[in-house]
Amino acid sequence: MPNEKEHKAPSLTNPILQPIIHHDSVESMKSPKLAPIEPQWQVQDLSSQRFTRFAIGCVLIVFFLLTPLYKIHQRAEAVLIESSILYAQNVSKEGISASQFGTMAKRISAITQVAEHMKANSELDQKPLDYMIEQTFPWWVQSQSIYTPWQKERVPPESTSLLIPVGRSKARLAADLIATVRHVLYSDIPIEVAYAGHSDLPLSIREKLRIVGGPNITFIDVTQTFDDDYVSFAAGKWAIKPFAMLASRYPRTILVDADTIIFTDPSTIFSDDKDLRRTGIRLFHDRLLQPNPDRTSWLKDQLAQAGRAEYPTPALNNSLFWQGVTGEMVDSGMVIWDKTRPANFLALMYIAWMNTREPRVSETYERWYGDKETWFIGPELMGVEYSMDPAYAGHIGVLEPDWPGPSNDVPPMSFCSEHVFHAHPAIPSPRRRKHKYIPPKPWWLNGGLYYSKNRLELGYANFTHWWPGSADPEVQKWQMRDSPQMTGWMCARAPKEEVREVEPEFAALWERMVEESKAVDQLFA
Repeated sequence: MPNEKEHKAPSLTNPILQPIIHHDSVESMKSPKLAPIEPQWQVQDLSSQRFTRFAIGCVLIVFFLLTPLYKIHQRAEAVLIESSILYAQNVSKEGISASQFGTMAKRISAITQVAEHMKANSELDQKPLDYMIEQTFPWWVQSQSIYTPWQKERVPPESTSLLIPVGRSKARLAADLIATVRHVLYSDIPIEVAYAGHSDLPLSIREKLRIVGGPNITFIDVTQTFDDDYVSFAAGKWAIKPFAMLASRYPRTILVDADTIIFTDPSTIFSDDKDLRRTGIRLFHDRLLQPNPDRTSWLKDQLAQAGRAEYPTPALNNSLFWQGVTGEMVDSGMVIWDKTRPANFLALMYIAWMNTREPRVSETYERWYGDKETWFIGPELMGVEYSMDPAYAGHIGVLEPDWPGPSNDVPPMSFCSEHVFHAHPAIPSPRRRKHKYIPPKPWWLNGGLYYSKNRLELGYANFTHWWPGSADPEVQKWQMRDSPQMTGWMCARAPKEEVREVEPEFAALWERMVEESKAVDQLFA
């Protein structure tokens, strides 16, 4: 009977068997307990799962750590908004006289902070802001037709209009401007014509302007938008200009006087001007005339009142007005404004306030010439940055080498007209000379197509020379020339090398504009 005991394999360590068994065979016959080999895809899957669990854990940790911080930030922002509203409400209740320009600037700056919050947080209730604006500007009546940056946009923010305030006395000149923009420059920019009631611009004249401007022209009666009891447009003459800009339904506005003539397509201004894109405000220097220390002293007092005595903007700090060389700062024949920024919009409302009846009678029009300097005083006292054309106004006119002038010292390169002239600045060549030097070229002028905008019967101007202007007070000198035929003519003295003869291209452009004006004559005859 076989042994019932379990048969056991011979031990490989038996000394009898070792001589006949190869070493490698022995190793191969061993059965060590090794971990099972997993497929490669399974190892990668496990690794991915570990990484996913780790990432989810990190996200949860970050979430639980940052959520309280985010809530704290939200609460801090809410407190900031609430405190801004309370502060602005308090200062809005303070009484301010018509001569306290600096104090008014502080109030409007406080309201601007609230407006910034309203634009950044559309879910906020805008009633406190509306109330503060109405308390500060009682002539303001919120209207759906008025663009405001803190309301939902009804038109694209890049929409731009050419805005022309027009009264019946300047309607003929405005028709020239509209005709040349449409039929010489071939610009389809929307045109807005602002007026102050039917007596200021009767319907019959508005219809003629509509014929000239075509379908893309609209009319704004500012007396239907603002309370005229506070403004008194009829007595204000220039007062309509900032109110017209406020009433425009377009976010970006190019405001021009009725007697302005433009030589380049206005619809490209925002895309061409980097300083305008940066600040949203473009102003132009007036001519370098005699200094006026009283004006500079007044502005310093108002800056101190506004808490900005040591913080003038770069535009003012670098100006010859601030240095006491000239008493003039702005030529408001063209003003360009981006209203999408709350600070710019409130600065515009501040400018409008300066042109209401009480401030302009007591200060603005007594100290300054009409509206023109309010365009820089408003943003300056509020600390809102604005850009100014680097050169001071130039001149375009007729060379009169034989006219001696009242003091017999007018040099040979004097030329005279009543037109204020602005040129696109020259673009110098870069060091590597890959691009050619681009000389200055005509941009716009104030004074219309005629020799005298107040005496159209003298005919159209026939200019011989122009000068782009300068920021050097030593080379820019002006003399007034009055005669029975011409009043308000200015003669410019400029360096001979900077005075340019009218180029054939400009002469041809001018001739086309004159031809369009003659066609308009038939409509207004």
